Amino acid sequence: MIAQPANTLSAGTLALSGLWIARRNRQHRHARLVGAVVAAAGLGSVAYHGPGGRAAGWAHDATIAAMLGVITLEDVREVRPDLSGATTVVYASAVAGVGALLAVRPHTVRQVTALLAGAAVGAEISARRLARGDTRRAHRTAEALMAAALAAYAAGRTESRACRPDSWIQAHGLWHTLSGAAMAAWADAALREA
Repeated sequence: MIAQPANTLSAGTLALSGLWIARRNRQHRHARLVGAVVAAAGLGSVAYHGPGGRAAGWAHDATIAAMLGVITLEDVREVRPDLSGATTVVYASAVAGVGALLAVRPHTVRQVTALLAGAAVGAEISARRLARGDTRRAHRTAEALMAAALAAYAAGRTESRACRPDSWIQAHGLWHTLSGAAMAAWADAALREA
C-alpha cells in the first residue's frame, strides 16, 4: 500500500506544519487559508508517495503549486495591503486554472512549478525588503530553510543517483521536512500582526 515509506512519513510532517501554522497564527485573518494550503500539500504528497496513482499525482502537483502561490499571495498582501481583496480573487482563479491545466497536461508540472517558484521568490524578496526587526529576521530564516529545502529537492529528484524510493534515507523526505519548517518560519513573517 505504501510504495515510498520515508517520503510518505515525511510528507506527513508537511501536513502537520500546515496545522501548526493555522493554530499559531490564528489571530491573523488569512492563517486558516495558509495553513490549509500547506496541509493540503502535505496530504497530496502523502497520497502520491503512499498509495500513488493518477489522482494522487494530480493532488501532489496541484497542492504544491497552490503552496507556492500562497507565498506570493501573502507576500503581495504584505507589500500592498490595499490590494488584499483583489489578490484573493486572483489567487483563487489561478489555483483553479493551474489545477485544471495539470489535470489535462500533467507533463507541464515543471514549467508551472518553475513559474510559480519564480513569482514566490520575487514576492518574498519584496516583502523582506520592507520588513523590519523580528519580521525581517523571520523572512531571512524562512529563506534559508527554503534554500536548504530546494537543495534537498534537487538531490532527491527521481532522476538523481540519490533517489531510492524504498529506502528510509531520502533526500526527498528531507525536502518535505525542510519545506514544512520553511513554511512555518515564513508564516511567522508573513502572518505577523503589524
